[in-house]
Amino acid sequence: MKKIKKYIDENPDVINILLGVILLTIAGFVYFDFEIMFKVFIGVVIFGIVIGLISFLIRILSK
Repeated sequence: MKKIKKYIDENPDVINILLGVILLTIAGFVYFDFEIMFKVFIGVVIFGIVIGLISFLIRILSK
């Protein structure tokens, strides 16, 4: 458990990737339309980029 916590602390993007995969899987079960799935995918990608940029800026500004 300590190794997993240390790995997540060193790589915070892993959480974003897991959340994206989980959300896409849930959306895939709910919606079977390609257009809606594409919009959800783009939303998850943009959300991941924004969260990544925020964590990157916090890391830079905290030093």
